[in-house]
This record gives sequence, C-alpha cells and structure tokens, in this order.
Amino acid sequence: MRITDSAEYWDALAERYADGRKPSAVDRATLDAVPPVGRVLELGAGPGTFTRQALAHPARDPEARYIATDVSPRFCEMLTPLPVQVRCAAHDDLMLPTGTIDTAYAMATLHHLDPGICAVLLRRLAGWLAPG
Repeated sequence: MRITDSAEYWDALAERYADGRKPSAVDRATLDAVPPVGRVLELGAGPGTFTRQALAHPARDPEARYIATDVSPRFCEMLTPLPVQVRCAAHDDLMLPTGTIDTAYAMATLHHLDPGICAVLLRRLAGWLAPG
C-alpha cells in the first residue's frame, strides 16, 4: 500500500486541498462530454471541487442521485453539506451492487493509488456500471 492510499495522509492535507484545486478546463470538458445523469459515483471526491461542478452543470439530470466517496474522514466531512450520499471508505473496501451506477468519475484520483488497488477498483467499477 502506498502512503497516498491512507486516510491519515489525506486527512493531514485536507485543509490545504480545501481551497487549493480550482475548477479546470479538464473538469469542464469531462462534464460536457459525460454529464452527470442517473446514478452517479465519484471516486476520491476530496473536498468536493469536482462534485460541486457536477452538481451545478447545466446538463445534469435533476433526478440524478450522486454518491461521493473518499478515504479521508476529513474530506468526507467537507462533502456532507452537499446534496450527495457520502461514503467514507478506502477504495479497496468500497462495495456497491452490480449494475447500479450510470455515470462514474475519478478526477485526479487514480494516479494516487497503488497499481494493484487501482486494478481491483477498476474491475469492481466495471461491474457496478449499468449496461450502456
């Protein structure tokens, strides 16, 4: 396990990240290409920078149900004021029913994970996604 897989690592950086990452052109392009519709999952939501953009996106399905996940309890606290379901769990512990997600995002997240954990997470994600 890499240190960046740990809740302690991200909790220690949470306040710095709370105001540190501004919305980017990549964020906007991602949302324009894949707007948040249906049952939405965001892996590694951090303090919610991308989450807020997705919730405000004009093409967002107003009925979309959003799940934001993070390993850091501090980041999860920062997400609680948002109209999302927050799941505070390590990526390798996260479990969802098969076929229950329509849209998934992992913005600035996967490169922080140990390659083995990332591979397992991506296989699980493939199963969580609904057909189509």
